[in-house]
Amino acid sequence: MALTADVLQTQLQADDAFLETVCGPSSVAAASEADIKEKLLRVQQNTAALRELSSDLPAEEKLQMARSCQHFEKRLQGHCAALEARAETAKRNALLDGGASVVDGDAKRAAARRRTAVAAATKEEAELAEVRALASARDRMRDELERMGALGENLNKSSQMLGATQDQYDVYTTTLNSASRVLGDLKKKTEEDSRYIWWSFCFFMATVAYIVLRRLKVFRILYLGASWTWWTGSSAAGLAHSGGSQLYSAYSG
Repeated sequence: MALTADVLQTQLQADDAFLETVCGPSSVAAASEADIKEKLLRVQQNTAALRELSSDLPAEEKLQMARSCQHFEKRLQGHCAALEARAETAKRNALLDGGASVVDGDAKRAAARRRTAVAAATKEEAELAEVRALASARDRMRDELERMGALGENLNKSSQMLGATQDQYDVYTTTLNSASRVLGDLKKKTEEDSRYIWWSFCFFMATVAYIVLRRLKVFRILYLGASWTWWTGSSAAGLAHSGGSQLYSAYSG
């Protein structure tokens, strides 16, 4: 599981405190060389991991994280230098105090036991601080999950509202299409009614004209005019025929 920046910083602080107790100028605890090297290696690895995590943070937090990384790197260099100086001092003391008395050995063993007890207490505190940091990270992750769940519910509600709106639009579309068809049929019927009304009006006007002309004796006048024209034409044709017959008779005789 990838560690968060808070967990890394907590571990770095705990390891730095432990190294301070065993490597600092006022060291009060004792630890094996393997434990010290393990702590130094973990400080180095956690500092590198913290610097890598800071690359994805905003500019202000990234600057703050870089300062923190520089602080722990300087502390690491100081601890390494103190460890080397203590090793040199231990070598010199071993050469100078090669014939120390048994009493001095007992005092040293007592001091070593005290340092071991302090180191154990410090380690326990560091583990507790790490546990608290992990619990805090767990709480933040739970809050984030709850927030994401609420956001998912809001998205589902929005999706349902959009679906209902789409269904309403479909109903409106169907109603509009039906109304369009009804209006088309009504337009056709209106055109047919207009045509029937127009022909009815023409028939009505013809009937009125017939009645008016008949009441005014127009048809009778037309009949008499036609009869007189036919009679006149017949008389003229008879005269022409008789005149032609006489001329033919005179010419033949």
